[in-house]
Amino acid sequence: MNIVNLIHEGALNWPDKKAVVHPQKVKGIYHNRFYTFATFSKRVHQLSHRLVTCGVKKGDRVLLLVTPSLDFSVMTFALFQIGAIPVLIDPGMGIKKLLSSIKEIEASVMIGVSKARWLKRFSSAFSSVKIVLAYEKMIQGLDPFQKDYPVEDLLAEDLSCILFTSGGTGKPKGVLYTHGILSKQTQMLQKHFGLNDKESDLPGFALFALFTLSMGMTSVIPDMDPSQPSKCNPKNLVRHILENQISFVAGSPAIWKRVADYCLEHRIQLPSVKWLVMFGAPVELKLHLKLKKILPFGDTHTPYGATEFLPVSSISGQEVLSYSFDKTLAGQGVCVGKAFKENQVIVSDIPCGEILVHGPTMSLGYFKNQEAQHRARSLREGKIYHHMGDNGFIDDNGYLWFLGRVVHEVKYEGKSYYPTQIEAIFNQYLKFSRSALIFYKGRPALALEGREVSKNVLSNIARSHELTSGIEDFFFVERFPVDVRHNIKIDRKKLGEWVR
Repeated sequence: MNIVNLIHEGALNWPDKKAVVHPQKVKGIYHNRFYTFATFSKRVHQLSHRLVTCGVKKGDRVLLLVTPSLDFSVMTFALFQIGAIPVLIDPGMGIKKLLSSIKEIEASVMIGVSKARWLKRFSSAFSSVKIVLAYEKMIQGLDPFQKDYPVEDLLAEDLSCILFTSGGTGKPKGVLYTHGILSKQTQMLQKHFGLNDKESDLPGFALFALFTLSMGMTSVIPDMDPSQPSKCNPKNLVRHILENQISFVAGSPAIWKRVADYCLEHRIQLPSVKWLVMFGAPVELKLHLKLKKILPFGDTHTPYGATEFLPVSSISGQEVLSYSFDKTLAGQGVCVGKAFKENQVIVSDIPCGEILVHGPTMSLGYFKNQEAQHRARSLREGKIYHHMGDNGFIDDNGYLWFLGRVVHEVKYEGKSYYPTQIEAIFNQYLKFSRSALIFYKGRPALALEGREVSKNVLSNIARSHELTSGIEDFFFVERFPVDVRHNIKIDRKKLGEWVR
């Protein structure tokens, strides 16, 4: 089994269909460069030849430090083809964490853009790297007459890639993926959303294109910095969607909030979009409502999962508005839908506790991090479960509810306070602010972002609900610190330090 076979099958089934499209702006006008599936497949073979000629071999860990481009996915699949293991690290995590992750992974090969190669010259973190390849040169001048490179015959359990967590709640960790896991993830996502080769994709998170391309979908590379989704230009994204008749879009809620506001301001709808998928953090109820107005033939979807286990569950906007909307406002938490049928989901305690999941897309674990591996896995009734690090519960109808990260639970005087419950109660009264539950001197407190609100008003809100009655301290900050990957998760540890 080798996930690259799905690409070569696509070239046989849809040779002339566009695989990857890269809109590039020249003097204010977009020009769409693209590869058909036949061209894409051929370039995978050509790059496989070049990689091997340059000394890259099966089993090598390869630092892939490149920006999204027409050949980003081509290079990734070429590494899969020869049995090498691409290592993908989000540069947005910050230079200190980035260099620490690079040092930890001990890669023998690096394929990088000029900025990455420049960084290597000044850091010992790259000391394990023996082969350095310039990405720009690797993708140029490929031999059009070379024979197809033989696909490395791999087992489902063979390692395919290493993806690093963002490190939002601690040290980034390298997560081990197999070819079998990538294949199963593709199957599950394709079946759940009903995707096929007639659809097209705009991935706000670059790696998602690996799945959609494997399904035969056209993937359009958005004109945005993927490391800063909250700073995307919504006008550009809307233009991509309309011009390319995009039917499937995915990425951080931070992206789609900007797109929704832009569309509503300019009275624009997105009739081609059938699925608007948001992940990385809980989605505000009002964002579902906004997007409903601009998707006349589509719906929002919020899958739940993590780098270590994806997907776990999913819920549509229609379900949110009809089933969980009022419950969330009442402080029940954020509903993340029913588990995929392939998964078994339990919670560590009744009625609520840490969410644990067993299923076919559970990663192998962490690279050389036995301590984290031990904390994240447990054996229950003969099955290995992954600990999601999130608190939650399963209701009587089988829906999974998210209450917040385990490390963000505040325990005080025998009572537990959970972020999504507390914040939903306050946020519905705060027109110009949003709230965040934090620790303050060992007790629960609330931080507020944006315009200040009378503390008397906040105290009255707190006393009006049993869940919030113990909150007496309120703090205001101009802007919440957020995670580097999705620009939407609140960095509560840093926020708590700010208000001390």
